[in-house]
Amino acid sequence: MKTGIDVRDRAFTLLNYTDQNGKLDHTLYADVSARSLALINQIYAELWYALCPCGFAELPSLSDEIALPERVLNDCMAFGVAMLMAQTIGDADNQSRMTDLYNQKRAALSHLCRRKDVLPREV
Repeated sequence: MKTGIDVRDRAFTLLNYTDQNGKLDHTLYADVSARSLALINQIYAELWYALCPCGFAELPSLSDEIALPERVLNDCMAFGVAMLMAQTIGDADNQSRMTDLYNQKRAALSHLCRRKDVLPREV
């Protein structure tokens, strides 16, 4: 996943918002599909500021690439977008499930991989 379109489609798939054949059909949820850029930008900003305190620039269109690390895009962002999509539709079951998953994945991003050794040593 690299673009807003990829994130939107993955979020629809996670929510199982598909047609009877299991394929994405944006006409079934046209209102959410139309608002998906705003929803993606909301999660994009939250994840951006969680990773770095510097300035944030919104995604201008869904076809543009998202400037976040691959792990964040593939493992976290789609769950946050799916959470907001379910909230927009009023799908409480999916919203609750996606909220739990998003919070778990987002919390994993804030943990450091290394610890600094601060124990005193002999000179």
